[in-house]
Amino acid sequence: MLLGTRLALGRRCASSLRRLRDALLRVSPPGGASPPGGSGGAGAAAGAAVSEAAGDVAREFLAARSCLAAGAGGALAVEYDPRLLAFEFVSGIALREKQVSLVRGMARAVRRGEPMVQQMLMGEGKTTVVTPLLALFTATAERVCVVCCPTALLEFTRQALRERLCAALARPVLIFSFSRSTPVSETCEWYLRLLHARDARAVLCTGPTAPKSLMLRFLLAVHEADAAAGEVAASGAGRGGRGAQ
Repeated sequence: MLLGTRLALGRRCASSLRRLRDALLRVSPPGGASPPGGSGGAGAAAGAAVSEAAGDVAREFLAARSCLAAGAGGALAVEYDPRLLAFEFVSGIALREKQVSLVRGMARAVRRGEPMVQQMLMGEGKTTVVTPLLALFTATAERVCVVCCPTALLEFTRQALRERLCAALARPVLIFSFSRSTPVSETCEWYLRLLHARDARAVLCTGPTAPKSLMLRFLLAVHEADAAAGEVAASGAGRGGRGAQ
């Protein structure tokens, strides 16, 4: 897997070099010909494309192996997290140091039972990197990893998680849908599904309304049970009073 991830990184470096070469050829074509589009705005756009391609090349070549760390057995000792290495191999990416640090910090907060909120910008790998890694780090045989996302992004999130977790890493991804009108028979079925998801260390994807509906349904069931118990107690007291008379 170490060799496979290095080969994938080499392919990305070669691809970024080809993009930089193409951008340079658009700015300065071979043979001394004038670049297409003349000067002005087109030239500025071509220069910006070269700068962006050069930045991509630099980032690819300077990418560090965030899944590796210096070991305690000497100068040449290396330690690695097999979960990070397997995720890199399956996804064909090189994890960024910021992503690994964020995942480890959030997993540590989960183990301690502490709340943690982290804001990330678009393109930093929230759905494709951080969320699947958190599922690997936090889902256990006693705890289910729940991913709550906007309803419009639920299917996309499920598909992204399945691509990275289901095949090689054998982590099921389920969608939890529930409403206050859900029949009692389906409620019992969902209870068994949740037990299976916990045992399989699955990831549970849901929208913002399903957990609220489940909690409201639970409170309604508790209220109905208390009301029924009160009626039984009242009827028992009434029969006891009539018997005493």
